[in-house]
Amino acid sequence: MDHQPAQEMSISALAGRSDADLGGELAFLNHTIEQNPDSAEAWAARAVFHRACRNVAGAIRDYSRALRADPSHIPSLLGRGVLLLDDGRPNDAICDFTEIIAVDPEYEDAYLCRAWAHESGSQLEAALADYGAALAIDPFLAEAHYGRGNVLREREDYALALESFDKAIECEPARAEFYNNRGIVKDILLDHAGAQADYSRSVALDPADATTYNNRGYSCSLSGDDLKAIADYDRAIERDPDCGIFYLNRANSRYRLDDYDQAIIDCDRALENDVDPAKRAGAFCGRADCWYMKDRYDLAIADYDRAIELKKDEARFYRNRADAHWLVDNDDLAIADYTRAIALSPRDIDLYIGRCALFLRRLRLFCALKDLWRIVRLA
Repeated sequence: MDHQPAQEMSISALAGRSDADLGGELAFLNHTIEQNPDSAEAWAARAVFHRACRNVAGAIRDYSRALRADPSHIPSLLGRGVLLLDDGRPNDAICDFTEIIAVDPEYEDAYLCRAWAHESGSQLEAALADYGAALAIDPFLAEAHYGRGNVLREREDYALALESFDKAIECEPARAEFYNNRGIVKDILLDHAGAQADYSRSVALDPADATTYNNRGYSCSLSGDDLKAIADYDRAIERDPDCGIFYLNRANSRYRLDDYDQAIIDCDRALENDVDPAKRAGAFCGRADCWYMKDRYDLAIADYDRAIELKKDEARFYRNRADAHWLVDNDDLAIADYTRAIALSPRDIDLYIGRCALFLRRLRLFCALKDLWRIVRLA
């Protein structure tokens, strides 16, 4: 069946038109509706116009009016469902896609869209089922293989995820994002050379994509080549200078190369550009680590404080602050931080070793012996 709207308009088709042209188009669509108020096609055509003009509320309203005229009008169900999904309303979108499937059970795009909606709502099993249904209708639907790969990666089924990305690439070998996401899985599986090859294919297909340069840089850092990593982070930042994580990743590479002053500058840029609390916490910790290496323990402790205030469940922050407290003879504060870190990461032997050493320095022998016993058991 042909489910395309009678008057399909893309944003690119409207780009470059004058206000007068757009006004004339809208006037024509309004007149068509006046002449055919019960025509689902007429309402859907104007909805597509609103959608192309980024008037989401107007488009949803007109799709809904089209569905009052014809509750089984598939272009309106599909159009409204996609807009609802983009608007953060996956459950409402699922209702529209389910209605399409009831009308036409062989319409693979409805399963594909419903899978996206399920995935958006973290309903991974339902998403996998819909990707499978779409592929049962069209085994060469690249988007379904790709979506299935993303869900399997989220479920940590990495081998199956790789198979799905391989199939997506077989179906559409010129899609940059397919290589990028396959590269992410290869990095997880410690195949950094394979991952970097995939990222390189991705940037060859889409040289403007900052994220893939960042991912390749991160992969280079995982394989121990921080100079190459920094070159890729530079490329990512050139393309998107407002993304905080790019600066933070570059800061980490510069830290490993002992370039603490430039790493601090990158942490500052990350803090200027990132509002996510967890990422800001990472930037504060990264800057604190640099202050620590420069023997500025007061500044390090202040930044560890800021990191912990934003993310209280990260053992690494307490451990690093404990080390800084230790070096300025704040033994009690250091012991307290090691204790907090141990509560969050009870199998980290280094935390017990650090606390045990402090107990010995404070002559708290019974506590030191208890930690020594734990160290022996963990070892």
